[in-house]
Amino acid sequence: MPASVAALVLALPSTALAAGDAAHGKQLLLYAVVNFALLSALAFWKGRKPLREFLVRRYQEITIEMHQVEEARDALNSELDNVNGQLKAVDSEADELIAGIVAAAEQQAKQIEESAAAAADAARRGAQQQVAALEDAARQRIVNQATVMLTDKARDALESSVDGTRSTAYSQAGANRIGASS
Repeated sequence: MPASVAALVLALPSTALAAGDAAHGKQLLLYAVVNFALLSALAFWKGRKPLREFLVRRYQEITIEMHQVEEARDALNSELDNVNGQLKAVDSEADELIAGIVAAAEQQAKQIEESAAAAADAARRGAQQQVAALEDAARQRIVNQATVMLTDKARDALESSVDGTRSTAYSQAGANRIGASS
């Protein structure tokens, strides 16, 4: 029966229009208002439950999706915090490594400097010893040359004094012989 009533209500305005009578203009307005009211009541009566179910179901779907999105956001935020913590740990490790490398480099530089200073001292001492040895050798050579020169001069002087003495002795002996033979 509600379907037949709805069909009748829908048909009334069309019949009123077909009449085209001006007196029926007010009636037409009344039919249109009643038609709208009945159609609205019918839509509300029949569509309320499915609309309500649809809206409740949609609300629940949206709520579930919102909870899933919030959980995903929270998981991503915790993962982001974890990654940030790891990055800070990496930064601190890098700082420690850099500090260790700098300390090792400074220590190695100090060792190189000390070994270079020791090598320079050893080279200086070796050079001083070589200079001293060369000076001693030069002194010895000078002394030897001077000895040879003095020995040569002394021998020459001795020879000349011996030769002069001999020749004077021979001259006197020869003169004595010559004088004795005469």
